[in-house]
Formats: sequence, structure tokens, C-alpha cells
Amino acid sequence: MPPRRMRLLLDHLAAGLSPKQAAGAAGVSASYAYVIDRRMGGVYRPPGVTYSARYLSREERYELARLRECGLAVRAVAARMGRSPSTICRELARNADPRTGRYQPEQAHRLAGDRQRRPNTATALMAGGSLSGGSGIGGPGPGAACASVTSAVSGRACGVASGRGRRADGGSR
Repeated sequence: MPPRRMRLLLDHLAAGLSPKQAAGAAGVSASYAYVIDRRMGGVYRPPGVTYSARYLSREERYELARLRECGLAVRAVAARMGRSPSTICRELARNADPRTGRYQPEQAHRLAGDRQRRPNTATALMAGGSLSGGSGIGGPGPGAACASVTSAVSGRACGVASGRGRRADGGSR
């Protein structure tokens, strides 16, 4: 699909049209629009949106690729870009092409967008009380799972031994 049509489809979805309506307006099939809607998780990035400086931009990713191809080390790249070396190292590790091992900036930008947080509908439902079992937001609380594990596994709470070298009944191991 041409990038122009894809952008048009995403613009219509971001404007609030249903996938079927957006497909008709963009000139693509409805089934394709539903596939894209599902793949995007219902979250669409408008074309002119800028993100926090905390995240690498597309231009920074291209600069990173260019500097690495020139043979600069991770620390030298980080110094030139004004970023932490750990940020550059994580970016290279996360977004390297699995087949070739090379850093592809456009693919890296797409993968980073795919990993961005999506709306968590389960949390929203739990806040409304319908999934939490009536015990407040988030369910029974953090200690409930530990209590059930403690009763199921004698002498251990959440996989941690009750005493170093001792069994729950007081004997040694």
C-alpha cells in the first residue's frame, strides 16, 4: 500500500471514523482497515504530534545510524548527540534488525512506536468496580496472592524461604 494512502487511513481513524468509514474515505478495503486498527491497538498518532525530548526522534535515530556507520563508539555517539550512553546502548540493543543485527533507523522508529503504551482497558474496567470483585481499585491487594501461596507451600511466602536453612516445622535441611 502506498504510504500516502496509509497516512490517509490513519488520519481518518485518528479523526474518530470507524474502520469501515475510514476505509471508504481512504479507498482501501474494510478488512484491511480493521487489520490496521487492530495492529495499532486503537491508538493513532496524528501526523504533526511531537513527543517529549526524553524519547529519540526519527531524526535522532537517523543520526545515530549515520554515526555508528562511521565507526564511532557508543560513548562517542552519545556525547555528540547529547544523550546518555545507556540510552544509545539500549536503543541499539532493542531496535537492531534480528536477521542482520544492523540498526535500521526507520524500522527502529516504527518498533519504538509499537512499544509505546496503549490504553489499558482492563484497568479502566477495574476502576469502575466491575472486575475488581468489590474490593476497590486493583482487586484484592498485594498481600492476597502471597497469603494463598503461603498456605499452599508450607514455610514459604511468595517463593522465599521462611528461615535460612530451616524448614517450616523447625527442623534443619
